Formats: sequence, structure tokens, C-alpha cells
Amino acid sequence: MVYKFILHPSMYQNPTFNQSDKIILFDINSMSKNINTISQIPTDNNIEIYDYTYHPNHAHHDIIKVSDHINKTGYNPLIGNQSKLNKPFVDLSNLYSCTNGVVTSCIGKYFNNHKTKDLYPSTYLCYISIIARAYNHKPIKAFLINNLNDIKND
Repeated sequence: MVYKFILHPSMYQNPTFNQSDKIILFDINSMSKNINTISQIPTDNNIEIYDYTYHPNHAHHDIIKVSDHINKTGYNPLIGNQSKLNKPFVDLSNLYSCTNGVVTSCIGKYFNNHKTKDLYPSTYLCYISIIARAYNHKPIKAFLINNLNDIKND
């Protein structure tokens, strides 16, 4: 089974997803809930992550593969939650299955105001990836959905 994590409720309406997909909305305000959800997904299941980006040279709603991220949010979802893990260090090298995708800069709540300062900005995609790897999920597939409009901080 493929678990598809989305970061914004408005993504439910995207034609990329089918009604039969197992879609999970990542709640940015509840890391404990997110960690619990991801920890219960068997590692033989695939995880896909979808976040928004802004890139004026791509069409609105283009899907862009991700091969790496830079966490510029100032936060790591594992901090304060290490007791839930069975290891002291999580290796994030080769995190994503795609090797020919883009590098996204996760800028979190600053997305709308700073989206033009990074080549492929995203909101919180890196949080899901970090938690998924902490629970031994690999490979992880991540995608950006190009959104040429402002997004709600939903």
C-alpha cells in the first residue's frame, strides 16, 4: 500500500489524487500525532509526500520530483521526541528514492513571503521525511505541486 501524505487541505482537490488513495493530512500543529501515525505504518509500505512549491517557469499544478531538501524552518520534528525512537541518531543521507529531482528548501510558515527567494521552496515536506526515516521507511518519494498562488496557512 502507498500512504500519501499531504501538507495542505486544499491538496485533496488536486487531480493527482484518486478517491481510492490512502491520503493522510499532516497536521503541522501536532508532531506527536504525526509521529504516532507514521510509526504505525509498516515499513514494507511506501510513503509519498506532496507539498506546494512556487516556480514561475513551471505550469500551475505541475508535479516536480524531489531528490533532496534543505530544512530552513528552524525546527526538527524529532527534537523533544527522541524518547519515542529506538536510536540516538537518524541518518538522513539518501533520503529520497529519486536521484534526478530538485532540491527543495523547506521554509515552513514563511512560504508566502519568501517563496521567490529559493529556487524550489516548500513548506514542511522535510518534517514528514525526517519522521519517516526515523521509523526506517525507505525509499521515500516526495513531490512538489507547483502553485502560482498564495497558499493558506492551513
